[in-house]
Amino acid sequence: MKYTSIPVLVGAKTRGIVDDVESVFYVLLDVVRGIQPPLQSAEDAKPPPAMNDVDGPLLALARGGCFTVRNRYLPVFGVWEASDGFREVADILYNYLFMHGGKCISCLLALDSGYKREPDVDALLASIYDHH
Repeated sequence: MKYTSIPVLVGAKTRGIVDDVESVFYVLLDVVRGIQPPLQSAEDAKPPPAMNDVDGPLLALARGGCFTVRNRYLPVFGVWEASDGFREVADILYNYLFMHGGKCISCLLALDSGYKREPDVDALLASIYDHH
């Protein structure tokens, strides 16, 4: 469940390419978390709340809440240090997956298994071009 998309965690009937992109996003966050300098304490070594291996709906709610605070989600996933390049990629994916019409939809995804996510591809392309 660690890399499962929010809609799948709450029992969405269909799974699409956007769910796969979200799963890759979690893999990237976990890899960067794993290559950071050693942690200071055993408490710090515990999996971050948004990557815990708890049941689907609880993990979906945890992630949904984490993404509502834009530009603050990386530490919740245990990413304390990251290059500017990684932050740019993470923000592009974040915008693609969890923003629509200027609003964060992560909680909608966590609360409504029937919510139809429609990423804004034009906004994604604009975001990519803005970073280059």
